[in-house]
Amino acid sequence: MDSENIQAQEQEVTQQGKSDMEAFLETFDDDSIKRAFKETLNDAGEFDRNKVKNLAGKMISDRRALSKINNMPNSVEDFKNNYKPNEKYANLFNEENAGGEKIRKMFDEFDKLCFSNTIGEAKNSVIKNFILDTFASNGLIDTTSEEEKEAQKQQKIEDQRAILEDALGANTDLDKVDAIINDFITDESDNDPTVKAVFDAINNSAKGKLILYSLRNRIYGKPVPVMKTEIGNSLKALEKEYNDPNTTKERRKELAEKMNEIEGIE
Repeated sequence: MDSENIQAQEQEVTQQGKSDMEAFLETFDDDSIKRAFKETLNDAGEFDRNKVKNLAGKMISDRRALSKINNMPNSVEDFKNNYKPNEKYANLFNEENAGGEKIRKMFDEFDKLCFSNTIGEAKNSVIKNFILDTFASNGLIDTTSEEEKEAQKQQKIEDQRAILEDALGANTDLDKVDAIINDFITDESDNDPTVKAVFDAINNSAKGKLILYSLRNRIYGKPVPVMKTEIGNSLKALEKEYNDPNTTKERRKELAEKMNEIEGIE
């Protein structure tokens, strides 16, 4: 085979290589990617090692520059480690708080999304804050602190006692009333967890307690005395003085009025 034929075949192979590469480049929609690949080809339409190395170095450099501009962290974990939530949300990010587990998992996935899309820490934090505020305003997360929950619990107890005291009398021993109701629930539920759950639900409010107390008295007949101990002792002292033969008629009248006033609380 003469040299002219060999050269013609080499040109044909080279041309075919260029055509194949051009066909490959056309599979990309992004013109910038096409241009980048073309810059790495030699005259024969093949990848040039040095040109590819230069392109890779440029891409890494551009990535670092973009990361610096976007305030990108070094790792996905840095998003979580560097995030400073509003104080009222801080408890949600305590690993021991089971109530915040879903939020923590969601934010872990969000951090991965930000890292893969070059979304920096500043924007990451802004979006997280927006999510938390939106969830809180729509009642999807509970931001009440333990101190606030305890204060609310105590306020509920005080409100209930005020209603009970107003209904049963100021001298009523409300702790005795509670004990009587709890005994009634235990006796009447007869070890049936469903019945007890119903009674406990009713017993969760002041009006419910009054219903159960009234129901107990209707079923068992005579109400259990629920007078405060000191008031009961005072009543006994008045009765003793009233029954004393030496007590005058006028004094007995005064004592009777006082005893009627006290006994009127039952």
